[in-house]
Amino acid sequence: MAERTSKRTSRFVEGLAEIIVELLGPDEQPEHYRLLGFFGPGRMEFTLLVGFKKTTDSDYGPACRSALTRKEGVLRDGRRAPPCE
Repeated sequence: MAERTSKRTSRFVEGLAEIIVELLGPDEQPEHYRLLGFFGPGRMEFTLLVGFKKTTDSDYGPACRSALTRKEGVLRDGRRAPPCE
């Protein structure tokens, strides 16, 4: 069972969006994953920047810092995030 939702802006960092993925693990316990990205750089595009397994509420710090650094790189040079076909 998977539940997927997205938020236009992460509640933690302005300018990032969050995709929440919840799956049942091998022991039938829920596992929580987060995918961070942003809408852009082009119209109708979403760029995935970083994903991680969430185990505590404080897990966001390193992932958000990494996502923001990657976002800056993509906005400077779009070749850093080639489109998936």
